Amino acid sequence: MLKHIATHEDRVWNRAPGMSAVADYTAPSPMVSLPRGRDAAALVAELCSMLHSQGLISDQESFYHAVLAHEKLSSTAMPPGWALPHARLAGIPRLSFVLGRTREPIAWFGGERVTTVFLCAVPEAEAGAYLGLISGLARLSQDTARLRRLEDAPDSQAMFDVLQEIPLPGSPAPALNS
Repeated sequence: MLKHIATHEDRVWNRAPGMSAVADYTAPSPMVSLPRGRDAAALVAELCSMLHSQGLISDQESFYHAVLAHEKLSSTAMPPGWALPHARLAGIPRLSFVLGRTREPIAWFGGERVTTVFLCAVPEAEAGAYLGLISGLARLSQDTARLRRLEDAPDSQAMFDVLQEIPLPGSPAPALNS
């Protein structure tokens, strides 16, 4: 088994060794191309359940309420119709996220219309890595070709494949696959 040696970029961005793309913080299985939730709270609950079933959060109810409390303070909705809810709590084993994409826009907590939700579970000590992940997602939001591919992806594996192409800060940008 190969062991990854932490690079200078890993240390600067406080990312775990070997993390170079947005997809490194998720997997195809915790992505839902058509979630059942029809409102913001129900969608967050469904995504929290996915994090819990993957062993990425231990206390689903506390995490859910922390996410809702944060959204009530300040909505994380943003162009291009995304929401980036998160909670930073003790006991979260590693930085991770789940992705939900709805067929029709839903009203987010601040009233904005969203179709794509990245729910992040953030360990207390990984704020720097979380900022790197958000930076990678911001890069994706400006990439119209990859955005279109993410929106048109027929299933969770295809969504994951797009996220594998989005580098984290300090990582080389991969070539665009058409």
